[in-house]
Amino acid sequence: MGLEKEGQKVAEKVQEEIMRGGVVMRVENENQASFALLHPRTEKACLDKAIAELREFPEFAAKAFYSIPYGEKKGSDVKVMVEGPSIKAAMALARTWGNCAAAGRISEEQPDRWIVQGAFVDYETNTRVMRDITVSKFITYKNGFTEKIRPDRVDKAIQAGISKAQRNAILSALPAHIVNRYFLEAKKVVAGLRSGKDGLTKMTELVKEFQTLEVSVEMIEKYLEKPLIETTPEDFAELTGILNAIQDNQEKVQEIFGQTEEKPAETSKPTGQDGPFQAKVETPPPAQEEKKQPPPATPPAAPATPPVTPQKPPDALPGMETKTPPAKNGDEELLDKITDQITRAQKIIPRAARFEAFFRGMLTDFDAKEVLQVKDKKRFCDMLTHELDRLEAVLGKPKGDA
Repeated sequence: MGLEKEGQKVAEKVQEEIMRGGVVMRVENENQASFALLHPRTEKACLDKAIAELREFPEFAAKAFYSIPYGEKKGSDVKVMVEGPSIKAAMALARTWGNCAAAGRISEEQPDRWIVQGAFVDYETNTRVMRDITVSKFITYKNGFTEKIRPDRVDKAIQAGISKAQRNAILSALPAHIVNRYFLEAKKVVAGLRSGKDGLTKMTELVKEFQTLEVSVEMIEKYLEKPLIETTPEDFAELTGILNAIQDNQEKVQEIFGQTEEKPAETSKPTGQDGPFQAKVETPPPAQEEKKQPPPATPPAAPATPPVTPQKPPDALPGMETKTPPAKNGDEELLDKITDQITRAQKIIPRAARFEAFFRGMLTDFDAKEVLQVKDKKRFCDMLTHELDRLEAVLGKPKGDA
């Protein structure tokens, strides 16, 4: 009986809070409607303000639309671009439109999906528009494997679905000519970035963003059917919209550019002492060196004060020692240091099993993609060297080491 009374009290309190929240919402809606009647909007002023924002902040314009190509991958020779304002653009339009509100919620849950709902209310015209989006409880990876979304990613998936539902509600409620004019202006601003004095720089930055998604330069050029140096402002705007579509989970990389696993598979090698950096520090193939005629069998004596040169590969041809190899840049020197430290870690880790997970995590976090940045390589090298020094000081040097 005691539990029943406690449960009844909790239920009554929840009901009271719901009623109180309903009263607050009703008062807020009435106040917003009253304000809208006293301060009506002007369509031209709203549009001018939104377009001025795009021109003033071209980096925002680059996130204001998406582009998804259809047709080619389905066997058609005609490429059809499905384009439109992005989620960020919809929220910006709602803000400049004024006297309105947008919201989202989970309206229904099913065994394999959630139904989320976006709503838009215009207090001036007393218009309410609602749109639904289905969010799957399962995720399919590039290799075709499907599994249920992990609990720690459920909230992110639902929020992404609610954002899309809100965008659809907003764009459905706003006048079509306002939305279309805003969308075309955003594309025009972005195309202008490619034709400006920093056009090549902007294209380089865009390509780097694609590379973080495992889209190579070759894949982009194959899609465009032209070298990057020949891209037009319209190509730049199209690629920008495609990038937005991928980043907003509206389309998958392999659906537009094909599979991304093929290229890594060609250069993948077993992980040995070189760890994940093996492909970066491998020496050039000796095939070209074999074409050169070797000098007399007697190797020349080493000069008295030669500059310190990198160690010659074991299969180098006789006489090659006399040629001064090109000086290594900072990236190559750091990669050599990292390789040495990883080799050192391979020797130390078996003697301290409890540290194995720590070092394995470090090697995983700093994979080949992240080490492309000099700052990351130096941070990784310093961190690994410090930890190995500290661990070796505790364990002592292994037997057999000088």
